[in-house]
Amino acid sequence: MYYTGGPAFSHFRLEKLLDTAKTLEPTLINLTAQYLYIIDIEGVLSETEETRLRTLLPSSQSPQNPLIQNGELLVIPRPGTISPWSSKATDIALVCGLSAVKRVERGVLWRFTAESPLEQSQITRFSDLIHDRMTETVLSDIKEADALFSHAAKRPLRIININEGGKQALIQANQEQGLAYSSDEIDYLFNHFNQLLRNPTDVELMMFAQANSEHCRHKIFNAEWLVDGQIQPLSLFQMIRHTYQQHPGKVLSAYHDNAAVMTGQIPSNALSKKEEIGLIFMPDTQTHEYALCGRRDGDER
Repeated sequence: MYYTGGPAFSHFRLEKLLDTAKTLEPTLINLTAQYLYIIDIEGVLSETEETRLRTLLPSSQSPQNPLIQNGELLVIPRPGTISPWSSKATDIALVCGLSAVKRVERGVLWRFTAESPLEQSQITRFSDLIHDRMTETVLSDIKEADALFSHAAKRPLRIININEGGKQALIQANQEQGLAYSSDEIDYLFNHFNQLLRNPTDVELMMFAQANSEHCRHKIFNAEWLVDGQIQPLSLFQMIRHTYQQHPGKVLSAYHDNAAVMTGQIPSNALSKKEEIGLIFMPDTQTHEYALCGRRDGDER
């Protein structure tokens, strides 16, 4: 199910992008960007449910022809991922009683107008300008958007045969699975499984790639580094922490799960005297509202 929405970007941003796009295609006159809501429905919505869904989706209306026309491109989140917007929108739909809605996703439909109709090869030249290749993909056929809601079939466990293929089998698995192993990590795994007298599985290799990644280990972010041959006194991570170390006392929790908790100030009418403290708020399961339930003095963690 598809619904078109309102403009995805401001006029100022589109004008700026148009100037850049004209360097690729001087005959370009105009471009627009409109939201397209893509809904994964289980069954059929009643008239009341559809009205409720459209109320939740800003400026939504059913498109007359849910196809990508000539001169258009559709940008959607990369298949296999769920955008932050989708997570929130789907939760809201479920809370509003739309149990048939399995997922709500949002794309951007781009339209390019030139002095004369553009060929598809000319249109695709704008792809790099209108999407983030790390998190999004560009479509010229709306049927391809179904991949957003597809689920890969279960696959059998795969054995990486290093006993027969040697280290090259591990190097090939690294390339095929996109594990981004460094050469020393490949050496480590090869030696480790040789000592165990067995072959690794694709699941083990994937788990090692995640657990030993930069995201988890901060191997680069927390490493020593040199400038003009001189070892620097602080790593990149320590530089970020330096501000906190220079100004302690206002932070209750820092650098924990990508979040931090700062001290707050309780209203003077809530305590006998006004003082800076850490406030603890908890949601009420009945009213779904947050309420002050305690306090922590300014200790640091």
